[in-house]
Amino acid sequence: MMQQKTIGVLITFLGGYYFRDIISGIHEVAHAHGYQVIVYRGTPTDIMQSGLLLDQVSGWISVIETADLDLLQGRGTPVVMASNYDPAQHAPTVLTDSFGGAYAAVSHLIEHGHTAIAYIGFRGHEDMRQRHAAYEKALIDHDITPDPRLVVDLPGYEIYHGEVGFQELVRREVAFTAIAAGNDLNAIGVLTAAQRAGYQVPSDFALLGFDDIDDVQYTNPPLTTVRQEVDALGRMVTNLLIDQINGQPVAAPRQWMPTTLVRRRSCGCDLVRQITLSADLAALAPADQTHQLERQLIQIALISNSAAPDRLPESLRLAMHTLASGLVAAVQGDAAAASAELSDAWRAICAEIFDLETVSALVSALDEAGTLLLSQREADPALKSQLQGYMKRVRVELLRTQIAVQRTINTTLQEQVASNYQISTTLLDNNGDNDRDLAWLRHAPVTHGFLALWDGPGSGAPPGLTLASVHNPAPDQARLIGQRLPAATFPPPELLALPGQPGSNSVNVMFPVASASRTWGVMGLTSDLGSWMFADQKNIEVWATLLGAAFERSELIASLRAQQETLQQSYEREHTLAATVRELGSPVIPLLPGVLMVPLIGAIDTDRARLLTDTVLHSIEHQQVREVLLDVTGVSMIDTQVAAGIIQMAQAAMLLGAEVTLVGIRPEIAETIVSLGISLARIHTKSSLAAALQDLI
Repeated sequence: MMQQKTIGVLITFLGGYYFRDIISGIHEVAHAHGYQVIVYRGTPTDIMQSGLLLDQVSGWISVIETADLDLLQGRGTPVVMASNYDPAQHAPTVLTDSFGGAYAAVSHLIEHGHTAIAYIGFRGHEDMRQRHAAYEKALIDHDITPDPRLVVDLPGYEIYHGEVGFQELVRREVAFTAIAAGNDLNAIGVLTAAQRAGYQVPSDFALLGFDDIDDVQYTNPPLTTVRQEVDALGRMVTNLLIDQINGQPVAAPRQWMPTTLVRRRSCGCDLVRQITLSADLAALAPADQTHQLERQLIQIALISNSAAPDRLPESLRLAMHTLASGLVAAVQGDAAAASAELSDAWRAICAEIFDLETVSALVSALDEAGTLLLSQREADPALKSQLQGYMKRVRVELLRTQIAVQRTINTTLQEQVASNYQISTTLLDNNGDNDRDLAWLRHAPVTHGFLALWDGPGSGAPPGLTLASVHNPAPDQARLIGQRLPAATFPPPELLALPGQPGSNSVNVMFPVASASRTWGVMGLTSDLGSWMFADQKNIEVWATLLGAAFERSELIASLRAQQETLQQSYEREHTLAATVRELGSPVIPLLPGVLMVPLIGAIDTDRARLLTDTVLHSIEHQQVREVLLDVTGVSMIDTQVAAGIIQMAQAAMLLGAEVTLVGIRPEIAETIVSLGISLARIHTKSSLAAALQDLI
């Protein structure tokens, strides 16, 4: 059977907007060319050390990570990089044009009249260094001398880094009227710290970010930013890889993905106020009015969508036509679009446009167009009322759509929280007997899942894994359970979603299952790229951590059980030996007719003292003993407990009519007996057995 063509993607996180978008682009191109995609959470170094997938993959895409790429290339496998560049690696790369995007953003601030522009951002990554370099270049090109006091270098990308950066900028007491942040999270941190300190954006200073993550349109004010077309980057890097696989030459070692400046209110722009409709709109025929208004609505949509007009989804064009034709009909006194049509139009628009400022601008454009068209007609209260009614339905259906979207988001979040709770409790409740059971995956949005465990240490064979379990296995998958498979060709095609199969939007992801002590194995999941599993990179990360902890705990429990069994066996052996010692250590020796000698050796505890007493009394009764010699020569120490046991034995023997002689009293034992205040009344004592026998003879 011909081996399936496979593209391997190496990335250190499995979730979040960046992962979703870049994998979406990779997935689209790969499947169009008949390739399946395997996404592995790890680095090129991890692959080289484990040997995993080495003979399975036709070409590699390494996202951000660059170390050891040359080793992968050394195997003759094509490799490309995404979102990073390392001149030491001889692999072509596709990068976001961070320099061009940041240059355009800073230039936009200068167009607003700003000259004292600060930069707050992380510079520990090539992409981020490009953004800072563009900031300086834009200032210089506009005859503004960069001031190093206005540059705050941050240790990371997160929101709190931006907060600390703004506080540092204020502490320096240098005037500024605008801030360019290294990324959106840093910008949100700047905005948070500034508002906490009493600053207002943009009246006190303008602010912009970079990346255009979803959160920036919900800040107050919404953030101006630079949009990365991450899905387009994924498409470009995959086309580049497939060209290499097919033996085509690479045009350039570095290729750039354009960016788009997205203007919102944080820089001082107001998209709604910038809407200007054509003055001749009212002079056109109704059909032409509809066509021109539709075109202007599409232009507004393109500000947010940033797609080329010829790539604009047809559903979005039809939605704009519905809004435009409905408004023109209302002004003409004709039947306007019904609520159901408006609802369909807004659903199509909100599926493509996520920017609230743009949606608001569309409504404002309709308002302005209605006012303009109505002003050219004779005053007619009926037409004005009809137009007002139409715009009311437009707003109501938009609100209804937004509420529906929000409810869907809330429902998904609730499902995510509930499912993660079930998964966590299942893995945490594992008692060590079922750590390979993947039944917990029924709570996750996956269609396939498997778990394979690495060979134990010291096996000596090439790296391999044993397929431990499969979630809801098909017959061809079930037969693989328990089989050892070479790491280089793992996983077999039966465990993957192949291109062209139903649900071809499914993505295969693999990740190591590890704990602090070792890497146990590899887990694979297949899920739709739009599922909540990929909404947050912490989902799979938490599952992998819990599963690794479950294996660690299982091994600990197994070790404790083995130790318990060993201890139990040791206890039983000790118990048997102690019983034997007690029997051997309690001899009753007839020396002469009517004379019994009891040599006491070793330690004497309560149980042994009771056994000795029973044995002596039994012998006295059945052997007509008149004299008992208790020889303590072999007793190393006599304390209160030992002395009490011996005295009780002697007293019991005397009650049956026998004389008792304590033999082997050494000086130290005599001193101990005296110091303990033990009475030896009626008990004879002899220093040695010879002395006792001499008296008897």
